[in-house]
Amino acid sequence: GHRAKAWPLPRSSRVPVANLQHNRLLVAVDWREPSAYARWRPQPHPSYTAHAAQQRRKGASAFGGGVSLRDCLAAFTSPQELEEASWYCSRCREHRKGIIAVELWRVPDIFVVHIKRFNSTARFREKIRTRVDFPLASLDMSEFVGGGGSGGAVRGALMYDLYAVSNHIGGLTGGHYTAFCRSSPCGPDGVEEVAVSSGDASDGTWLHFDDEFVEEMPADRVVSEAAYVLFYRRRRLTPSNIINMSV
Repeated sequence: GHRAKAWPLPRSSRVPVANLQHNRLLVAVDWREPSAYARWRPQPHPSYTAHAAQQRRKGASAFGGGVSLRDCLAAFTSPQELEEASWYCSRCREHRKGIIAVELWRVPDIFVVHIKRFNSTARFREKIRTRVDFPLASLDMSEFVGGGGSGGAVRGALMYDLYAVSNHIGGLTGGHYTAFCRSSPCGPDGVEEVAVSSGDASDGTWLHFDDEFVEEMPADRVVSEAAYVLFYRRRRLTPSNIINMSV
């Protein structure tokens, strides 16, 4: 293997941290006192903050700005016409263009949304950094689900609330994963009350998980361009699942 070169950073605030960013560059910090690492809370350098904002603006202009989760679901379930006339119609006795469509027939109590963040073609690969705006509460799936999972006459049967987000920070050659999770109330015996959901976006405390570090975070930071996988929970859980999730 190749041995990596290591050198200390210059003790000068004039060196922009953004200049150190590279797909094959690793900045490592060697702590002489392990106890200092446990107390360390990193703060982004102003030059890095400005560079990140510039990259977000470039990404927004390249992909037409942010999109909503509803727009993504509508595009996922919208009919698409095939380019070639490869479908043979027995009635008119000629080849015609077919139409394909994806329809959600049933949605489980735990609804997971995987956002496509990586695009690969024959010529190049890239990470899609478009911000997807998703609701923290009251995601109504009734307009996207077919008759098999409409929930009948029960109003709000397909209403979902967000409880966790998996984030990916980085690019194609490397990155880092963090998580945002909403804490749920617990009963006197310490068991999570999974059946309790007020539908309020500000309900509960959001926690930021970054390796072994856990800290509280404001709810307005949950939606970001780093969101990769979204975890929603049905507001009206199936009775059998309430028992399984409470064990």
